[in-house]
Amino acid sequence: MLMNQLDVFMQKNVLYSRYRKWWVEKAITQHYPAFFDELTGKRVLEIGCGSGCGTAIVKKYFKHVELTATDLDPRLIATARANLNDASITFEVADACRLDCLDDTYDGIFEFGVIHHIADWRACLRELRRVVKPGGRIFFVDSPIESFRTFLGRIVRTYTSHPYDEMFNEQEFVAYLSELGFTTEVHEAYAPILYYFVLVARN
Repeated sequence: MLMNQLDVFMQKNVLYSRYRKWWVEKAITQHYPAFFDELTGKRVLEIGCGSGCGTAIVKKYFKHVELTATDLDPRLIATARANLNDASITFEVADACRLDCLDDTYDGIFEFGVIHHIADWRACLRELRRVVKPGGRIFFVDSPIESFRTFLGRIVRTYTSHPYDEMFNEQEFVAYLSELGFTTEVHEAYAPILYYFVLVARN
């Protein structure tokens, strides 16, 4: 699903970018330090990189990784490439449900508030399962449908475009990962403003 004009505007907005960098960095420093050294020298993927906020934070804390950052929207890939200007990062336009890579390609996969934008989120998780190596991890920070039932969430729902009728709840998301064969290593609440969950799943 390509983002609508408001979503793209928000991704490119300086204030929103600062907010996004803040909550991504807070999530990583609070919940992922145990994994910082696990991916040194390894191949990692970020889906839905947007304007590159999460990409920059991954590079900051996960040293010397071979990072590929993808997004479905070419406008945002162009923005991320210009914002970071980092030759060590590969930027690609890609659909997270149909990635153009071989099975078992990546040692780690990151997503920061992306999968709740995808109507067929189960297909996305199956695709991530395909491309992550045995023993590899997927690092999720995402908002379930419960987030959009709060007072603030209902306001956000009014002004943004999401597949609300198909969106996962937290319990079924975790259950489907288990069904795919993942082991949950971290699962914690995270609420910078809206409610998110942080989850690390090992293949």
